[in-house]
Amino acid sequence: MQSKVIGEQLKAIGNSISEIAFVSNDSENTFNSVFENIRQTDEVVRSILSAMDEQKRGSGQISRTLASLKESSGTVKSASAETQANNKTVLAEAKNLQESAEKMQNLMGEMTGFAGSITSEAEKLGVLSDGADKALEKISKEIDLFKV
Repeated sequence: MQSKVIGEQLKAIGNSISEIAFVSNDSENTFNSVFENIRQTDEVVRSILSAMDEQKRGSGQISRTLASLKESSGTVKSASAETQANNKTVLAEAKNLQESAEKMQNLMGEMTGFAGSITSEAEKLGVLSDGADKALEKISKEIDLFKV
C-alpha cells in the first residue's frame, strides 16, 4: 500500500517535471522571439540614426550653399553698382546663383527622401514595438503559470 502511494507520488512528480520542462521550452522560445524583436528594433534604430546623419550632412550642404548664394548675391550687387560695363561678371555670378539654387533644390529633394525613410523606419519600429509588447504579454502569462 505504501509503495503504491509512493509510486503515485513519484508519477505525479514526474508529470510536474514534464510540465515544467514543456513550459520552460515554451518560455525559451518566447524569450528568443523577444530577443529577435530587440535585435530588429536595434537595426531600425541604427537605420534611423544613419538617415538622421545623412539629413544632417544634407543640412550642412544646404547651409554652405546658402552661404555661397549670399556671397554670390553680394558680388552681383557690387558689380552692378560699380559699372554696367561688367556685364560678363554679372552673368557669371548669375550662373553661379543658378547652380547654387539647383544644388539647393536637389538637396531639398534628398531631404524629402530622408524624411520619407525616417517615417518608414519609424513605422517599422512601431510594428516591432507592438510585437515586443505581445511577446512580453505572452511571457507574463507563461510566468503566471509558475505561481503556486
